[in-house]
Amino acid sequence: MPDPSWYAWLTEAQSEVYPDVFSRFPAQGYGAPVLMTSNDGGKTYRFGTDIDGANVRPSGHAEVFPNLNSIPQSPLLAGEDYMWEGGGLRMPNNRTRSFNGGPYARFVLHPDTPISATVQPLLQPKHARMLLVYKALEQWASRPGSGARPDYYEQKYNKLLNKIFLEFATAYNGQGRPFGGSAGLLYVGDFGTVGLNT
Repeated sequence: MPDPSWYAWLTEAQSEVYPDVFSRFPAQGYGAPVLMTSNDGGKTYRFGTDIDGANVRPSGHAEVFPNLNSIPQSPLLAGEDYMWEGGGLRMPNNRTRSFNGGPYARFVLHPDTPISATVQPLLQPKHARMLLVYKALEQWASRPGSGARPDYYEQKYNKLLNKIFLEFATAYNGQGRPFGGSAGLLYVGDFGTVGLNT
């Protein structure tokens, strides 16, 4: 397969891998806090724009703070300080609100630049980028007439994904101790229950 086709497969795989990983461990995918902006005097706030000029939409969970000094102890509260509205926030009761040096948001942002010979994947840690390869190969093998078994690559993907989950779980704990109860078990959705004491 020509290189451009493989880059397209990897880019498509990236859009699937990000939710798989960061829906469970969003903080591991957060970038630096982003200053939110308002174009209506403080009734609504947006997370910025992408390379096409469209409003950025966080992928999954987002944390919102009145300013940089309030991170992480004093977040704004959804339903009380603001309401979600599409790809942004609206102040309750149709009021306006200004922030002294804010607000700032922390969230996972899907990469919007296609992978190419000059654009590397952004997924961290770097060894997790093999997830993109396995997912791309699974999609490629699913094509009619490929002659390959997609389930082989799916199994490789799931095995590495669970290893990444274990790595993130102990990182959250901070000391490498079991996370998730006295049995040292972590539930990882469709991939079953994984023991952390082994």
